[in-house]
Amino acid sequence: MLVVALVHLYWSLGGTMFIERALPEKPDGRKLFKPTRAGTAIVGIVLVIVSMAATSPFYIHDIRLLSIFRIVLMFFCAVFFVRFVGDFKYVGLFRKVRNTGFAEYDILVYTPLSLVFSVMCGLCAYFFNSLA
Repeated sequence: MLVVALVHLYWSLGGTMFIERALPEKPDGRKLFKPTRAGTAIVGIVLVIVSMAATSPFYIHDIRLLSIFRIVLMFFCAVFFVRFVGDFKYVGLFRKVRNTGFAEYDILVYTPLSLVFSVMCGLCAYFFNSLA
């Protein structure tokens, strides 16, 4: 997850590597949206925070703070699962548009990665008590 966060931060600083197939497209090839640098940076920062929350029992021993991180992880477990399922049109497992460059990467990389992140966040939240 930290690697994905760093890629988003790279894009927010103007990087273009890997960006061609990172945004959902309509069948005619037009992008669904044009993310701002600030929005992309926020996504990167949030992913860094979620990564920190997942590993927090190893270096934070305040039970109240760990409870907050557990809630954060449960929330992002749901967020990543919703991303895995998708919007039933352009992204996710049940998308209808399948013949774009983004759709190829979505089925091979983004959708499975969303499921992995969801499971990871869920397992970390579940096992928080035994690690703290």
